[in-house]
Amino acid sequence: MGAEATLSALEGAKAKGVSGPRVHDLLHAAAAEKAGADRLLTRKLNDFVGLSAKAPVVFP
Repeated sequence: MGAEATLSALEGAKAKGVSGPRVHDLLHAAAAEKAGADRLLTRKLNDFVGLSAKAPVVFP
């Protein structure tokens, strides 16, 4: 992601009340959405709850 997309995601984090380590997860979710991913794969499903609006989060 470029600077604009990153700043937009960080503003979204603030609006959603996301802070601390979850910001890192939010940036991963935002990058996946920007890339057109149809799903987010993670072994830590709870880390991504509420962070991805478009791509479902699934356990691999």
